[in-house]
Amino acid sequence: MTICVEDLYDLGGVPELNESGIICCTCGYGRTVFLIHGTWLTNLDNWAGRGEPIFSATYKAFGAKGRPYEEFGWSGGNYRGHRTAAAHLLIRRIRVERARVNADARIPITLVGHSHGGNVAIEAINMMVSGEYRDEFRGVRMNLMTLNTPRRRDYQLTPEARLRTKHIHVFNRRDIVQVFGGNWIVVRRDRAHIRGWGEYGIVLRRRFRGAVNVRDRRWRGGIVERHQSNNHVSNWEDRMIRALEERANRKK
Repeated sequence: MTICVEDLYDLGGVPELNESGIICCTCGYGRTVFLIHGTWLTNLDNWAGRGEPIFSATYKAFGAKGRPYEEFGWSGGNYRGHRTAAAHLLIRRIRVERARVNADARIPITLVGHSHGGNVAIEAINMMVSGEYRDEFRGVRMNLMTLNTPRRRDYQLTPEARLRTKHIHVFNRRDIVQVFGGNWIVVRRDRAHIRGWGEYGIVLRRRFRGAVNVRDRRWRGGIVERHQSNNHVSNWEDRMIRALEERANRKK
């Protein structure tokens, strides 16, 4: 579902109901933020407040002002093949949305992925910048926010993609789920919807190369809650803004 948030940011958006029954918002900026849920989850499980806290963060990080967000659903399977299929599906959804608002190369693409949803986003960006879709998305800049995403060698932005992507990564040092997001061991192949089956392995590093890495210092709660920086935006949003300001000052 696409939610219009003009009540949060009054920028003249006009809500409408399209033929698929999806609530859309025709905004002057014509951009969409795509939210990508993590492994074994759905959008209802993954985004507190229908994504509005995350939308606030993308507004402050990327200037994604008053744009609607699109909840992108995928199988949630804990296998590389399922994430690759999701990346292709995501690109098709991006293509439809950009055609709907008549976006050109000056309008960036903004993706927000939680856990392995962030790796779906990384793979999709690589496909659009350096892979089979590069001609279609030539010159388009990318905004990427990953939250609690396992940092694996097989899910890194290509050098060309890093040059065209503004990447913010949020992590929690007490997040145990993130560090077991590797692929050393495969428990039963291709069982997309069965919790507990899939790829596992230790991931030693939490920070992404070239990204603005922001630490979520939340220490309360259990194992699952510490893996949910997506639903505790207030814990890290101010720290993200300071990190962005510091990077901007270094570039001056």
